Amino acid sequence: MEEIKLEGEAISKEGFKHLLILTGESNIHSNVEYISKAVDSLKEKFSSIGIEVYPMETDDYKYMVKKGVDSLTVYQEVYDEEVYKEVHIKGPKSNYKFRLDAPERGAKAGMRSLSIGALLGLNNFRKEVFYTLLHGKYLKKNYPKVELSYSVPRIRPFKGCYEGIKEVNDKDLVQSILCIRLFDNNGGINLSTRESLSLRKNLIPLGITKLSAGVSTDVGGRTQKDDDTSQFKISDESSVDEIKDMLKSIGYQHVFKDWEKF
Repeated sequence: MEEIKLEGEAISKEGFKHLLILTGESNIHSNVEYISKAVDSLKEKFSSIGIEVYPMETDDYKYMVKKGVDSLTVYQEVYDEEVYKEVHIKGPKSNYKFRLDAPERGAKAGMRSLSIGALLGLNNFRKEVFYTLLHGKYLKKNYPKVELSYSVPRIRPFKGCYEGIKEVNDKDLVQSILCIRLFDNNGGINLSTRESLSLRKNLIPLGITKLSAGVSTDVGGRTQKDDDTSQFKISDESSVDEIKDMLKSIGYQHVFKDWEKF
Protein backbone atom coordinates (compact mmCIF):
# COMPACT_ATOMS: atom_id res chain seq x y z
CA MET A 1 0.00 0.00 0.00
CA GLU A 2 2.91 2.34 0.67
CA GLU A 3 4.19 1.80 -2.88
CA ILE A 4 0.73 2.54 -4.28
CA LYS A 5 0.50 5.71 -2.20
CA LEU A 6 3.92 6.90 -3.42
CA GLU A 7 2.93 6.22 -7.04
CA GLY A 8 -0.28 8.20 -6.57
CA GLU A 9 1.55 11.12 -5.01
CA ALA A 10 4.00 11.24 -7.94
CA ILE A 11 1.12 11.29 -10.45
CA SER A 12 -0.78 13.90 -8.46
CA LYS A 13 2.23 16.23 -8.43
CA GLU A 14 2.05 16.33 -12.25
CA GLY A 15 -1.38 17.94 -11.97
CA PHE A 16 -3.70 15.01 -12.58
CA LYS A 17 -6.96 14.83 -10.64
CA HIS A 18 -8.49 11.87 -12.51
CA LEU A 19 -6.84 8.51 -11.89
CA LEU A 20 -7.47 5.08 -13.41
CA ILE A 21 -6.44 2.04 -11.35
CA LEU A 22 -5.62 -1.12 -13.31
CA THR A 23 -5.08 -4.73 -12.27
CA GLY A 24 -4.74 -8.02 -14.07
CA GLU A 25 -7.60 -10.48 -14.39
CA SER A 26 -6.81 -12.46 -11.24
CA ASN A 27 -9.12 -11.70 -8.33
CA ILE A 28 -6.87 -13.90 -6.20
CA HIS A 29 -3.84 -11.61 -6.57
CA SER A 30 -5.92 -8.40 -6.56
CA ASN A 31 -9.07 -9.12 -4.61
CA VAL A 32 -11.83 -6.61 -3.89
CA GLU A 33 -10.47 -5.78 -0.44
CA TYR A 34 -6.98 -5.14 -1.85
CA ILE A 35 -8.33 -2.79 -4.52
CA SER A 36 -10.47 -0.97 -1.94
CA LYS A 37 -7.40 -0.39 0.25
CA ALA A 38 -5.60 1.03 -2.78
CA VAL A 39 -8.52 3.41 -3.35
CA ASP A 40 -8.36 4.46 0.32
CA SER A 41 -4.69 5.34 -0.03
CA LEU A 42 -5.31 7.41 -3.19
CA LYS A 43 -8.69 9.11 -2.90
CA GLU A 44 -7.50 12.16 -0.96
CA LYS A 45 -5.25 13.12 -3.89
CA PHE A 46 -7.78 12.70 -6.70
CA SER A 47 -11.28 14.06 -7.32
CA SER A 48 -12.18 11.07 -9.52
CA ILE A 49 -10.93 7.49 -9.26
CA GLY A 50 -11.79 4.90 -11.88
CA ILE A 51 -11.06 1.20 -12.04
CA GLU A 52 -10.15 -0.99 -15.00
CA VAL A 53 -10.06 -4.41 -13.39
CA TYR A 54 -11.58 -7.87 -13.85
CA PRO A 55 -15.43 -7.97 -14.06
CA MET A 56 -17.05 -7.93 -10.64
CA GLU A 57 -20.44 -8.77 -9.18
CA THR A 58 -22.90 -5.92 -8.59
CA ASP A 59 -22.37 -5.98 -4.81
CA ASP A 60 -18.60 -5.67 -5.32
CA TYR A 61 -19.12 -2.65 -7.56
CA LYS A 62 -21.41 -1.15 -4.90
CA TYR A 63 -18.62 -1.63 -2.39
CA MET A 64 -16.18 0.10 -4.74
CA VAL A 65 -18.57 3.04 -5.15
CA LYS A 66 -18.94 3.27 -1.38
CA LYS A 67 -15.15 3.38 -1.03
CA GLY A 68 -14.87 6.28 -3.50
CA VAL A 69 -14.69 4.81 -7.04
CA ASP A 70 -16.91 6.70 -9.48
CA SER A 71 -15.98 5.36 -12.92
CA LEU A 72 -15.61 1.94 -14.49
CA THR A 73 -13.79 0.82 -17.63
CA VAL A 74 -14.50 -2.63 -19.05
CA TYR A 75 -13.41 -3.41 -22.60
CA GLN A 76 -15.10 -6.43 -24.10
CA GLU A 77 -12.02 -6.70 -26.34
CA VAL A 78 -13.99 -8.53 -29.03
CA TYR A 79 -17.78 -8.70 -29.36
CA ASP A 80 -17.83 -11.64 -31.78
CA GLU A 81 -18.38 -14.53 -29.38
CA GLU A 82 -16.63 -17.12 -31.53
CA VAL A 83 -13.49 -14.98 -31.83
CA TYR A 84 -13.72 -14.27 -28.10
CA LYS A 85 -13.58 -18.02 -27.40
CA GLU A 86 -10.44 -18.30 -29.57
CA VAL A 87 -8.69 -15.46 -27.73
CA HIS A 88 -9.83 -16.41 -24.19
CA ILE A 89 -9.67 -20.18 -24.10
CA LYS A 90 -9.54 -20.57 -20.32
CA GLY A 91 -9.14 -18.62 -17.10
CA PRO A 92 -11.37 -15.95 -15.48
CA LYS A 93 -11.61 -13.95 -18.70
CA SER A 94 -13.20 -16.79 -20.67
CA ASN A 95 -16.77 -16.02 -19.51
CA TYR A 96 -18.03 -13.87 -22.40
CA LYS A 97 -21.46 -13.06 -20.96
CA PHE A 98 -20.17 -12.16 -17.51
CA ARG A 99 -17.74 -9.68 -19.06
CA LEU A 100 -20.36 -8.28 -21.44
CA ASP A 101 -22.74 -7.53 -18.57
CA ALA A 102 -20.09 -5.95 -16.32
CA PRO A 103 -20.72 -2.31 -17.39
CA GLU A 104 -24.43 -2.75 -16.66
CA ARG A 105 -23.67 -4.17 -13.22
CA GLY A 106 -21.47 -1.11 -12.65
CA ALA A 107 -24.31 1.19 -13.69
CA LYS A 108 -26.71 -0.58 -11.32
CA ALA A 109 -24.14 -0.18 -8.55
CA GLY A 110 -24.05 3.59 -8.98
CA MET A 111 -20.98 4.25 -11.13
CA ARG A 112 -21.08 7.83 -12.45
CA SER A 113 -19.13 7.04 -15.61
CA LEU A 114 -18.61 4.01 -17.86
CA SER A 115 -16.08 3.37 -20.64
CA ILE A 116 -16.49 0.54 -23.14
CA GLY A 117 -14.73 -0.54 -26.30
CA ALA A 118 -13.29 -3.28 -28.49
CA LEU A 119 -9.62 -4.04 -29.05
CA LEU A 120 -9.34 -3.28 -32.74
CA GLY A 121 -7.35 -5.92 -34.58
CA LEU A 122 -8.88 -9.06 -33.12
CA ASN A 123 -11.77 -9.07 -35.61
CA ASN A 124 -13.20 -7.02 -38.50
CA PHE A 125 -12.99 -3.51 -37.07
CA ARG A 126 -16.28 -2.35 -38.63
CA LYS A 127 -18.22 -5.15 -36.93
CA GLU A 128 -16.55 -4.43 -33.60
CA VAL A 129 -17.28 -0.69 -33.71
CA PHE A 130 -20.87 -1.46 -34.72
CA TYR A 131 -21.41 -3.77 -31.74
CA THR A 132 -19.64 -1.37 -29.38
CA LEU A 133 -22.13 1.30 -30.40
CA LEU A 134 -25.09 -1.05 -29.93
CA HIS A 135 -23.76 -1.84 -26.46
CA GLY A 136 -23.47 1.88 -25.76
CA LYS A 137 -26.98 2.54 -27.06
CA TYR A 138 -28.37 -0.09 -24.69
CA LEU A 139 -26.54 1.37 -21.70
CA LYS A 140 -27.61 4.95 -22.47
CA LYS A 141 -31.22 3.92 -22.94
CA ASN A 142 -31.41 2.01 -19.67
CA TYR A 143 -29.08 4.18 -17.56
CA PRO A 144 -29.46 7.72 -18.93
CA LYS A 145 -27.77 9.36 -15.93
CA VAL A 146 -24.50 7.52 -16.55
CA GLU A 147 -21.78 9.34 -18.49
CA LEU A 148 -20.68 6.99 -21.29
CA SER A 149 -17.38 6.99 -23.17
CA TYR A 150 -16.01 4.86 -25.99
CA SER A 151 -12.44 3.79 -26.68
CA VAL A 152 -10.84 2.61 -29.93
CA PRO A 153 -7.58 0.93 -28.86
CA ARG A 154 -5.60 -0.75 -31.61
CA ILE A 155 -3.71 -3.86 -30.61
CA ARG A 156 -0.07 -3.20 -29.76
CA PRO A 157 2.92 -5.55 -29.36
CA PHE A 158 2.48 -7.68 -26.23
CA LYS A 159 3.87 -10.78 -24.57
CA GLY A 160 2.48 -13.94 -26.09
CA CYS A 161 1.01 -14.39 -29.54
CA TYR A 162 -2.24 -14.60 -31.45
CA GLU A 163 -2.27 -15.64 -35.09
CA GLY A 164 -5.58 -14.04 -36.06
CA ILE A 165 -4.64 -10.35 -35.77
CA LYS A 166 -6.21 -8.20 -38.50
CA GLU A 167 -4.54 -4.96 -39.55
CA VAL A 168 -6.32 -1.73 -38.62
CA ASN A 169 -4.60 1.15 -40.40
CA ASP A 170 -4.82 4.88 -39.67
CA LYS A 171 -7.64 5.36 -42.16
CA ASP A 172 -9.63 2.59 -40.45
CA LEU A 173 -9.09 4.28 -37.09
CA VAL A 174 -10.33 7.61 -38.44
CA GLN A 175 -13.43 5.91 -39.85
CA SER A 176 -14.08 4.28 -36.47
CA ILE A 177 -13.82 7.56 -34.56
CA LEU A 178 -16.06 9.42 -37.03
CA CYS A 179 -18.64 6.63 -36.87
CA ILE A 180 -18.76 6.85 -33.07
CA ARG A 181 -19.07 10.62 -33.11
CA LEU A 182 -21.86 10.60 -35.71
CA PHE A 183 -23.76 7.85 -33.93
CA ASP A 184 -23.45 9.36 -30.45
CA ASN A 185 -23.05 13.14 -30.46
CA ASN A 186 -22.73 13.38 -26.68
CA GLY A 187 -20.64 10.33 -25.83
CA GLY A 188 -17.03 10.68 -24.77
CA ILE A 189 -14.21 9.31 -26.91
CA ASN A 190 -10.95 8.28 -25.24
CA LEU A 191 -7.64 8.18 -27.13
CA SER A 192 -4.72 6.50 -25.41
CA THR A 193 -0.96 6.51 -25.79
CA ARG A 194 -1.28 3.41 -27.96
CA GLU A 195 -1.25 6.01 -30.76
CA SER A 196 1.65 8.32 -31.64
CA LEU A 197 1.76 11.99 -30.68
CA SER A 198 1.43 13.23 -34.27
CA LEU A 199 -1.57 10.99 -34.96
CA ARG A 200 -3.30 11.96 -31.72
CA LYS A 201 -2.75 15.62 -32.57
CA ASN A 202 -4.61 15.18 -35.85
CA LEU A 203 -7.39 13.00 -34.42
CA ILE A 204 -8.40 15.37 -31.59
CA PRO A 205 -10.53 17.68 -33.81
CA LEU A 206 -12.64 14.68 -34.86
CA GLY A 207 -14.29 14.62 -31.44
CA ILE A 208 -11.81 13.21 -28.94
CA THR A 209 -12.76 14.21 -25.39
CA LYS A 210 -10.13 12.52 -23.21
CA LEU A 211 -6.40 11.82 -23.60
CA SER A 212 -4.05 9.86 -21.44
CA ALA A 213 -0.65 11.50 -20.91
CA GLY A 214 2.70 10.69 -19.36
CA VAL A 215 1.66 7.05 -19.23
CA SER A 216 3.64 4.03 -18.07
CA THR A 217 2.20 0.53 -18.40
CA ASP A 218 4.87 -0.80 -16.01
CA VAL A 219 3.98 -1.67 -12.44
CA GLY A 220 5.09 1.30 -10.33
CA GLY A 221 6.19 3.08 -13.49
CA ARG A 222 6.64 6.45 -11.73
CA THR A 223 8.45 5.38 -8.58
CA GLN A 224 9.49 1.70 -8.71
CA LYS A 225 11.17 1.53 -12.12
CA ASP A 226 10.66 -2.22 -12.31
CA ASP A 227 11.86 -3.73 -15.57
CA ASP A 228 9.88 -5.96 -17.88
CA THR A 229 6.45 -5.49 -16.23
CA SER A 230 4.75 -3.51 -19.01
CA GLN A 231 1.31 -4.59 -20.19
CA PHE A 232 2.11 -3.50 -23.77
CA LYS A 233 4.39 -1.10 -25.62
CA ILE A 234 2.98 2.42 -25.94
CA SER A 235 3.46 4.64 -29.00
CA ASP A 236 3.37 8.07 -27.37
CA GLU A 237 6.03 8.48 -24.68
CA SER A 238 5.57 12.26 -24.50
CA SER A 239 5.76 13.96 -21.13
CA VAL A 240 2.73 15.66 -19.61
CA ASP A 241 4.18 19.07 -20.51
CA GLU A 242 4.68 17.97 -24.13
CA ILE A 243 1.03 16.91 -24.36
CA LYS A 244 -0.07 20.25 -22.88
CA ASP A 245 2.07 22.10 -25.44
CA MET A 246 0.63 19.99 -28.27
CA LEU A 247 -2.93 20.80 -27.22
CA LYS A 248 -2.15 24.50 -26.97
CA SER A 249 -0.57 24.48 -30.43
CA ILE A 250 -3.87 23.38 -32.03
CA GLY A 251 -6.08 25.70 -30.00
CA TYR A 252 -7.16 23.43 -27.16
CA GLN A 253 -6.91 23.84 -23.40
CA HIS A 254 -5.94 20.93 -21.20
CA VAL A 255 -8.25 20.17 -18.28
CA PHE A 256 -6.95 18.08 -15.39
CA LYS A 257 -10.11 18.24 -13.33
CA ASP A 258 -13.78 18.47 -14.33
CA TRP A 259 -15.44 16.72 -11.41
CA GLU A 260 -15.67 17.23 -7.64
CA LYS A 261 -17.04 14.77 -5.10
CA PHE A 262 -19.27 16.20 -2.37
